Amino acid sequence: ETFCSIIGSMIFVLFSMLFWRNTEIMENQNTLIFIPLMLLFLVVHPKFINTIILISNKLFKKQIGKIKFNFYSIITCVLLYALNWFFLSAGLLFLFKAFLFNVEVNFFEIGGISCFSGIIGIIAIFTPGGLGVREGVIIIILSNFISLEFASIFAIVSRLWTTFISEITSLVVFKSLYKYFILLKS
Repeated sequence: ETFCSIIGSMIFVLFSMLFWRNTEIMENQNTLIFIPLMLLFLVVHPKFINTIILISNKLFKKQIGKIKFNFYSIITCVLLYALNWFFLSAGLLFLFKAFLFNVEVNFFEIGGISCFSGIIGIIAIFTPGGLGVREGVIIIILSNFISLEFASIFAIVSRLWTTFISEITSLVVFKSLYKYFILLKS
């Protein structure tokens, strides 16, 4: 699940970077974005994943089973995670416009930055939930588009937003599972 989420968000980040305004980060690098985008689709191939699992089995002397999904299933899962990041980014853009309505920033800038910060937050194993790391990445990158103060406000508000959304989702899933198991017992 984490693998598909990271790959899906990386696809969304790279795709969104095609639509960023030219800043210090994106100085006519649009053609270079297609190379890692295509490589990501190769990384999710079952043969590649099973090779990585085989190497990690030997390296860590642990047995992790091979995946039994086909390429189409993995691509579908990754693209659904990319769609998930798309909707999360849309919510963040509406939230951004609600608090900072005078600031010009487009959907792909907000979406790409929030997804990239999410990736870094997932990878940062030294903090729980990427706390602080994710916000720092948002502030550093978003300050190329807007003022540092607005970037800081957005970083905090986006953390509250994503926490709220994940808690609501967890409650819905928990309530659904609870009802399912109660019905199953009776």
